[in-house]
Amino acid sequence: SRTGIIHAVEVLTSVGEYFYHRAQVLIGNKPQAARAIAFLYLAHRQANQTNRRRHQQQTMHDLIEHLPRLRRYARALTGDRFAADDLVQDTMERALSRFSLFRQGSKLDAWLMTLMHNIFVNQLRAQAARPPSDPLDEQFVEPAVPGTQGDALALRDLASALAQLPHEQ
Repeated sequence: SRTGIIHAVEVLTSVGEYFYHRAQVLIGNKPQAARAIAFLYLAHRQANQTNRRRHQQQTMHDLIEHLPRLRRYARALTGDRFAADDLVQDTMERALSRFSLFRQGSKLDAWLMTLMHNIFVNQLRAQAARPPSDPLDEQFVEPAVPGTQGDALALRDLASALAQLPHEQ
């Protein structure tokens, strides 16, 4: 497309006029040189996108390989199966959102364990900062003796109903 070619030429000329002039010398005319450079730029961009997709797929595969170990570590930290699953999910979420911070060449499992530990510590701190909450059942205890207000009202209604009856009954 024309806009792609124009963009490619702008990018390459901003990087340096050298490539454009070199292509012009080799090919002989400006439009063909621009098309050749645009073709090379688009091919390079497509190759980068393909490599990025391949890298993301490999990353997902690597993360999935570490799930059993992460679950064991989370279970050791929390002592509860459900809390451990939540911790693993939070860790995977953070790992995926911050994977750009992972240093290539370092150990992925160590990075994941560090993430998990930090998330766990943050959760403990947040729990300690919150005031303890009592369940509603413990706050509102049923009275030991039922109230007598209902009985008094029932007696009053009965007395008024009896007063309305004729004396012969």
